[in-house]
Amino acid sequence: MIAPGPDRSGRRVRLRLLVGIGVVLGLPALVYGIVTALWASAAVGVVLLAVAVYAVVVLRGLQRRG
Repeated sequence: MIAPGPDRSGRRVRLRLLVGIGVVLGLPALVYGIVTALWASAAVGVVLLAVAVYAVVVLRGLQRRG
């Protein structure tokens, strides 16, 4: 469980970086995988985007508490 309060450990920064990296790498991997029919690449893209969406949900939860 992530405790609310001041962000001394940099949780929000790490989550924002995770969202950025997940979107920047996941979206092109997904598009490339669909266009070239390389389903492994598309699957990696979907996983990266899912991780990014999860991080956004956690960030919103932290914002509501903090």
